[in-house]
Amino acid sequence: MSVRALLAMVVGALLLATPLAARPTTIPTGNLVVNPGAEDSPGTDIAAVVKPVGWTTTGNLSTWTYAAREGDRPTQAFSATIGGGKSFFAGGPGDNSGKQSTHTAAQTIDVSGAATEIDAGKVGATLTAFIGAYTVDNDLATVTARFLDAAGAELGSVRVGPVSIDERKRLTVLLKRTAQANLPPNTRSIAVVITVTANGNGAHRAYIDNISLTLGKAVVVATPK
Repeated sequence: MSVRALLAMVVGALLLATPLAARPTTIPTGNLVVNPGAEDSPGTDIAAVVKPVGWTTTGNLSTWTYAAREGDRPTQAFSATIGGGKSFFAGGPGDNSGKQSTHTAAQTIDVSGAATEIDAGKVGATLTAFIGAYTVDNDLATVTARFLDAAGAELGSVRVGPVSIDERKRLTVLLKRTAQANLPPNTRSIAVVITVTANGNGAHRAYIDNISLTLGKAVVVATPK
């Protein structure tokens, strides 16, 4: 066999093997959340409703700006410690009715391109957010990633928050919270939902920033004891 023929055989074998060994992944990379820190929205420095860009909202959920000095919202100095930028998500303006109310923002992320990996149980999700509130307020916030099938039915979920008044030591701060879960087979989209539960006394001062949802290899989730 000539050297040229031998080289042709080797190249052909490599071409056949490469698609199997180096098949590009269809799992999306990076943070999948649109406008994850409310920076794409024109935030407000008063207790007004400013809807966050890229999110569908109910109630008064809004984009507020960090304050120049201490008050009823976290400060610009605090924002610098968490990379919070200029703006964050807030429950929005309220009243003094004393009635509990709920305010939400949601967006849905298409992950159907990773259907093969998801259905094989090979995909895990990591959800992260900074969550807090104003000093002694009992307003609470959560961020939930809901795993949906092609018809929009929920197959499972993962949640971060709420952060209690004691956890933040009655300070106007946001604390980082992270949780992981594996995507159930047949997941085709993920709905990310911010929920603020407010006590109805004044502005709804539960706060959220720097939301992140990333996908990767399936994770080992500890079973609660």
